Amino acid sequence: MPPRTIPPWLRWFGAVLSGLLLFLAFPPADASDIAWGALVPLVLASLGAPPRRAFGLGFTAGALFWLASIVWITRVTWIGWVLLSLYCGLYVGGFAWFLAAWDRRWGGRGVLRGLALLLAGTVFWVGLEAVRFRFGTGFAWNALGVSQAENLPVIQIAAIGGVLLVSAVVAAMNLAVALTIRRYASAWMEGARARWAPHGELMVGFLAVALAFSLGVRRLARTGTPDTYLKATLIQPAVPQDVKWTLAFAEEVYDMLGSLTRTAIGSAEPDLVIWPETAIPEDLLYSERAFELVQDLAQEGVPLLIGSMDRARRGEEDWDFYNCSFLIRADGAIPRPYRKQHLVLFGETVPLGRQFPWLLRLTPIDYLFTPGPGPGFFDLEGHRAILSPLICFEDTVPWLARAAVTEGANVLVNQTNDAWFDPSWASRQHMRQAVFRAVETGTPMVRSANTGVSCLIDPYGRVLQELSDPTTGDVTVRGFLTVSIPLPALDRVPTVYVRKGYRFDGVMMVLAGLLGAGVGWPRGGRFRFRTSNIERPTSNIEIGVRKTSHVR
Repeated sequence: MPPRTIPPWLRWFGAVLSGLLLFLAFPPADASDIAWGALVPLVLASLGAPPRRAFGLGFTAGALFWLASIVWITRVTWIGWVLLSLYCGLYVGGFAWFLAAWDRRWGGRGVLRGLALLLAGTVFWVGLEAVRFRFGTGFAWNALGVSQAENLPVIQIAAIGGVLLVSAVVAAMNLAVALTIRRYASAWMEGARARWAPHGELMVGFLAVALAFSLGVRRLARTGTPDTYLKATLIQPAVPQDVKWTLAFAEEVYDMLGSLTRTAIGSAEPDLVIWPETAIPEDLLYSERAFELVQDLAQEGVPLLIGSMDRARRGEEDWDFYNCSFLIRADGAIPRPYRKQHLVLFGETVPLGRQFPWLLRLTPIDYLFTPGPGPGFFDLEGHRAILSPLICFEDTVPWLARAAVTEGANVLVNQTNDAWFDPSWASRQHMRQAVFRAVETGTPMVRSANTGVSCLIDPYGRVLQELSDPTTGDVTVRGFLTVSIPLPALDRVPTVYVRKGYRFDGVMMVLAGLLGAGVGWPRGGRFRFRTSNIERPTSNIEIGVRKTSHVR
């Protein structure tokens, strides 16, 4: 069926179907293979539709996907869930609008026209994802490429252009399939002779996938055996969020952290113990109980990397609050902490929150946090390990991990507290994002979660070890996990992404902007006069004159 003859109800069905298929491609369903065709119904629905209607189709697909995918945000805020989902849906709407506008202006027969649309559509999708990653505070969550987190050969190209390069390959394949289906449908309507015309779009889509796969296999084949490991124990307290900050429960948290840590040190003899984000229910440097605990544990002879809040005076009455990572050395010394840089919107910061404090009532926080100045580093004495913490959702932000590795880190440490959203599939989605930070930078990552996925990810994105219930697979269990972190050489050759590949995001944003302006600009310019309605009467008058003259 040619695209312009598709009935409206079928277009809306295609949009809804794409939204549901996208949801299935990510946790909890985690059917990653579906991602290679999830956008096909939306693309077919958008081609041939008026651009405004296509935007509505894309917005519907995107809103459905995000509403279902991040429904776990309702455990914190219902308003935030709806607003964030609708906001992210706008990007999918923009993608559908672009396809319809391009098809209306430059669409038509021919392989070259199809290839042009395939390339332009891929660039526009990736450009929109890059904008979503950065606009405002950014929301770098569930890019299309993240659906392939377990597809090890394909995701290796993230070491070249980041997760968005993986998104480009998946988007290109979706467009290739959709354009091929459209050509087959048009050929079928015109007769059997046209059915067997070559379909270059599909071949280009397969070529992109094959190239990504082959590059990934080559990178995986170069996997060597590290000569040095760091033995670390990840503590997972599994403290429920509703009691985490209550004074009545604080002593129980301290006892639990002390007991788990001493047991882990005694049984596993690690080189380092890692606690999750804000594991201590009070500010470390302002709580006598907390300070005594970590000093007592340091006497066991093992350094501790712990999550805690910190504060600093701002004026005579106000304080600046920070979400921090502290290293407590074996001798009890505490170097300067790492202060979280990328704050969670409406979770740690609120726009204009200092000017209008009443806005805090719309969030689960009681006060605003202040961002830190930049990457943090902890050099473990006696080990070839330079740790760089990423707190909470910082492991979803590509440029933070890249900056840390660029400045010398060879181990990334994510300390998080997913208890805000557990039990849900948020933890599994969160871990999928972290996989790409390891691949992009060629650097191992360990994750210590209050509840969630405490695990070790190697530089190729493989989850080597994970803390979970051996019977049920539940990752919200209480306990500890000892991992052997393969340490890259400090003078290793950085990945292409670390050196130059990070620029791919910016190039895609610029190209997407140019393409959007190109299809959106009126034909002939803004001031073009339409004369077709004037020419017709003029022609009729001329005919009338001729008739009169003939009669004479």
